[in-house]
Amino acid sequence: MKLKIILIAVLLKTTVLGFSQTNNLDSLLNAFKSKDFDEVVINAKTVLESKQKEVIPALIQLLESTEYVKLYYSPSLMYPGTKRFISENEKIIPYEIDWISIRAGWLLEELTFKDFGFRSTAIANPTLEEIKLNNRIEANERIYTVNWQNRQTETQIIQNRKVLAEKATIWWEQNKESWTRVSALKTALQSNNEFCISNALSFMSDYAGYKKSCDNFYELYNNELWPHIVLLKHSLIKSILEKVEDFFYLRGPQ
Repeated sequence: MKLKIILIAVLLKTTVLGFSQTNNLDSLLNAFKSKDFDEVVINAKTVLESKQKEVIPALIQLLESTEYVKLYYSPSLMYPGTKRFISENEKIIPYEIDWISIRAGWLLEELTFKDFGFRSTAIANPTLEEIKLNNRIEANERIYTVNWQNRQTETQIIQNRKVLAEKATIWWEQNKESWTRVSALKTALQSNNEFCISNALSFMSDYAGYKKSCDNFYELYNNELWPHIVLLKHSLIKSILEKVEDFFYLRGPQ
């Protein structure tokens, strides 16, 4: 009888813990869908990203969402839902993140270093200098009109969400058993995809500074990642060569 009571207590504790963890993830996902980018969305994104493998199935589920949540104006954010920016320190996100499906895709691509096709612009990670070259300065003011390329219409976004969700689902089914964030970095570095390589190098360059989560990063860095970074010194992609030069100048992950 005593053993039975102990077993029941253990089962109840396990159930409560599981429920608590689910609620925690649900709460974070709800926060991630907020209208407040500066105070809520970006903080939820950071915590969700730290969960790594655990959050991927939930993000893939969100890819089929039809929700549209217009973000409040933020002086530190520019994305295809906005038209102008006035700060050189502005965060540029080339995703239609007012759409929850694409907001989830943005996080999924940053977490996995994959290119599923959620970006709205033809320019991967556009820099301030590139934007200045492609847009006019108005009447001596530090205001730039941004012409986002390859923007999708509302109809296209709704139609494409299922295609992209299926693409991500198939990828996850094929990789979920062995996926780690270090393996994701390695795959990105081995790819010929400028966007994936650039994201991987950027992540590693400021790893400690932004307290980004990647299990066993430093333990596996020398053997699993460094050889592939060295090979990129021979890349035929100009922007990647520049990033690799910067990476070596900074002497690896900071």
